[in-house]
Amino acid sequence: MNAPAPPIVRSSRAKGEPLVWLTAMGLAIGLVMVAGLLAVIISQGVGVFWPKRVTRFALPDTAGHQVEVDGVVVKRQLKTPELGKEPIEEIQIYTGNREVYNLAFRYIDVHRIASESLPPDVMLIERLENGNAIGTPLALKSPASTLAATDPRFPKQLSDAVAAAIARRSTIEHLEKHVIGRNAAEISELEVRARNTSSDQQGDMP
Repeated sequence: MNAPAPPIVRSSRAKGEPLVWLTAMGLAIGLVMVAGLLAVIISQGVGVFWPKRVTRFALPDTAGHQVEVDGVVVKRQLKTPELGKEPIEEIQIYTGNREVYNLAFRYIDVHRIASESLPPDVMLIERLENGNAIGTPLALKSPASTLAATDPRFPKQLSDAVAAAIARRSTIEHLEKHVIGRNAAEISELEVRARNTSSDQQGDMP
């Protein structure tokens, strides 16, 4: 008689199962990284839609008087202390007005700040050059009139003036990109034709 065949031992784990779990783990890590990246983008970008208020800091000067500095708080951090001293907390503020101060950011030691306030009349103005400007409006001047900032009509007039400036800027950009560019291309083409015509005439001469 033939000996009975040995029993077939089957593994309880399917072939390739470790690779499936490894792939799933990699996918989970990737999803977590994407979610974290989106969270960072949202947390950093939300300030574009809800900008921070301009804060006014009262600081003592070398003569003992108080000077006021307007700016937007960018970050808070601990300044590296000197040997044997405690760390000092400082803030970085955006002061704008680069063409006036020759810098746009400034560091202030927190312990030097006498007071902080949120002045309602200070504006953060977006500009096309030299970065944003921070200041208190005094008046709105035009060739026809001058309107003081204390006038109740000032906010509406300022908004209308900004809208008119944006419209003029759009018109200028359209002229520069389309009308002037098209005219320059046509002039260049006419110059090429004129040179070709001149060359043909010289070639026909005996």
